[in-house]
Amino acid sequence: PKCNSFIFWEAPSTTISTTISSSETINEYTVDFIVDGKSYHQAKVEEGHKVEKPVDPSKDGFIFIKWCVDELLENAYDFDTPVTSSFSLYAEFEEDAPEEYTITFDANGGVLNCEATQTVIEGMTVTKPADPSKDGYNFVAWTEDAEGNNIYDFTKLVYSSFTLYAKYEEIPVEALFNV
Repeated sequence: PKCNSFIFWEAPSTTISTTISSSETINEYTVDFIVDGKSYHQAKVEEGHKVEKPVDPSKDGFIFIKWCVDELLENAYDFDTPVTSSFSLYAEFEEDAPEEYTITFDANGGVLNCEATQTVIEGMTVTKPADPSKDGYNFVAWTEDAEGNNIYDFTKLVYSSFTLYAKYEEIPVEALFNV
């Protein structure tokens, strides 16, 4: 006779966990901000990100203009550009020339015996010009108003352009005939 025998085998239930890790590296670059040949600030930037503009540097007697990609200061850096390598940026400055103001002298009906204008650097004083002349009048003073109410103080420091007006007083008629 034939005998059929079967063997059954059951595998235990198991869970297999697999962790897959990426070995992708993120490149980090250095952007060096240079002022007068010295490092002013360094920024670490991940590849593809934008470098943040640092606080503008200061320098006595100069005004900061922009950051440039070249030492000749010919090409401005665009801070919207993604960083793809390390590099340096160079500060461009412009001399801070003081403001100049024009002082105009109005003879107020008389004749100027000086230049009609004087250029004065901000924070300096006006040089008192030669007195103007007017027939039948004596010159009294330079004033801040055409009516002659506010006599100008030549020790005042100048911070704007303005006009000074000649003030006169009439020579009494009897003084003209008394010789």
